[in-house]
Formats: sequence, C-alpha cells, structure tokens
Amino acid sequence: FFDDIESKGSISGDFSIKRKSLDDPVRLKGNVYLKDPSFKPPVFHGIFSKANASFELLNNQIFLKKGAGVFGGGAFNMSGFATLSEKRKFSLNVSAESLDLYDLFGHPREKEDEAEPETEEAPVEEKTKMKRGPNFFAGRWDIIVSSMKGTIGAIHYTDLDTNIRYENRRFTIAPLSFAAYGGKWS
Repeated sequence: FFDDIESKGSISGDFSIKRKSLDDPVRLKGNVYLKDPSFKPPVFHGIFSKANASFELLNNQIFLKKGAGVFGGGAFNMSGFATLSEKRKFSLNVSAESLDLYDLFGHPREKEDEAEPETEEAPVEEKTKMKRGPNFFAGRWDIIVSSMKGTIGAIHYTDLDTNIRYENRRFTIAPLSFAAYGGKWS
C-alpha cells in the first residue's frame, strides 16, 4: 500500500528529548512540517498535491494538525493521529469540497466484459533487488471521509459521509451515505 509512493516536496522538523528524572521515561516531542509536496500512493488513481500539514510527535503517538491540500479536483482538510506501538493504528478525518470516486480507484472499464489491461514487469537481476524492511505504515487505518459534492461513476452526489478501514490489505467501506436524485442513499 505505502511501499512505493511517488512523491516530491520537502519535509522539515524540530524535535526535543526530555526526561524529568532518571526514573521517568524519556519523552520525545517535536513537529514535522510538509511543504508543498505532491504524492501518489499506488492504491489511488489521483494525486495529492499542495498538501501542507504539521505533525506533533509525543512518545509513541503522532498527531496530524492543520492538514490541507488538493486531491484529484477538490480541496481537502485533514486531521488525525497515529499510535506507533506493536499494533500500529492510524486515524484520519478528511473533509473535501469535492471528491470523485474515480480519483480513488480510476475510471471504470468501458465494457463490463473488458479485460484488465496487462502489465509487464521488466526482469530485475537478483543482485539489484532491494530488500524491504518493515513497512512503517502497516497496521489498521480508520479514515472518516465527508465530501460536499462529487461523483460516483455517473451519479452526481452531495453530502457524502463514509468510514473506510484498511487492514490486512483489505478495504472495508461502511457505512456509506450520500444524497442523489432527490433522496438520501445508504
């Protein structure tokens, strides 16, 4: 999911390590700032751009503050936190002006029986392969999304609200509600 993110931009930060006494645990506190990065996780079709945010790190937790940017064709705001223990947990709250489902998963195939496009991987010599370490972003992701308007295929919606969970390489989207064609859908 997050192993091969195409990206550009800059990250800066400041950190401090404090300990009240020799008997107290070490407290790590700091801030990380994103400045105008663009990135595209391989699981999504769209590109995140103009994404600026600050993070506060306190021991084994990271708090996302003042997250904002553009995804696909619409602006978004985001906040959240992560717990970096043995079982990592991530929680994001995202609100968008406009979100089109194809920005997440790509355009649908023209015909239902149309085959997936084939991709060829170039052969890689064993000595040039990089060994991957542990994935920092592995764990459970809970993402709460709200969007004022957008599209789901041919459906133009307003007032979309959903919860998305990503865990063990599986997405679960429930509940999903939105207004379209004069009614509320769930």
